[in-house]
Order: sequence, then C-alpha cells, then structure tokens
Amino acid sequence: MTPSLTIPQTESFTVGDVHASVLTPSFTYGELGLNVSRPRRLLIMSAYRQLRALAIRQNAASGAAYARILRLLGTLLADGAPTPQIGSNGEGGILVEWLVNGQSLTIDYEDETEILIVASDRGGLQFEVTITAWWEHRDPAIVATRQILADMSSGLAYPIPLA
Repeated sequence: MTPSLTIPQTESFTVGDVHASVLTPSFTYGELGLNVSRPRRLLIMSAYRQLRALAIRQNAASGAAYARILRLLGTLLADGAPTPQIGSNGEGGILVEWLVNGQSLTIDYEDETEILIVASDRGGLQFEVTITAWWEHRDPAIVATRQILADMSSGLAYPIPLA
C-alpha cells in the first residue's frame, strides 16, 4: 500500500533500505525493505501519516521539505525509539518533537536549506545545532541526535503502541 498526497515538488532518495520520493504531483512513501524491523517500520509509517496530515492542513512547506524530514526520520528512528510528534512550527515549516521523562528533542525545519536540532534535559540545553537540508549519515550532528534518541528510548516507561 503506497499512500499519496498532492504536493507540487520533485525529489527522490533512498536511506539504506528505506525509499521515499516526492513525485509531481504526488508524495509517495515506497515499500520498506525486508531488513527493516516491524517496530521501526511502524514508527516510520506513523511519521509519514503525521507528515501527510500536516501537508493537508498547511500548504506552506514544499514537498521537498516533507521528503527531507521523512529522510531524516528514516535515519534517526530505530527499534524502541520514542514516537515523534509532528506539526507546524508556526512559520510554515515542520516541527518534530520527542518528550520523554523531562528530556526533549526538537527538529525544526525552518526554511528550505536549514534544519535546527535542539535537545534539552530537564530544561537545560544539552545540544543545539543547525544542519543543512543535505546532511550526510556520518555527520556528527546526526550521530549525536541518534544517541540522544537512544538515551531517550531507555527512559520509556510506557511506549505508545503502534498498529
């Protein structure tokens, strides 16, 4: 099953075994490879559904913005990761947020070229970095963000079941 959504942009990419593309005139999330575990696939599909709903509600962000955030989430999310909450940043961009036991991680797609990542622990700033929309998997900011999510995962008392 391939969900689709009308967004006027074109961009395609593959992240390991996850493929996503923005094809004029539809945004499609392709089949996940067999190496993706069920929990990870459910997290990625939940993120996709939230992005799709956001795109329907707000027409400000481009299709490329949704594809870039989905690519980033496909890289960051792992088995047991907290479920991200996705919404508008109030300025036409995309905000992704995790809140677990006093820790927070926020990804703010501010414009077409920059993504702000901020992590805090019990109100104190833990990590803040701006990456370009064309980040690479080995980028130290991506590695650090994965570690923060892994640390947050260990604090999950009652994970949200995804079906």
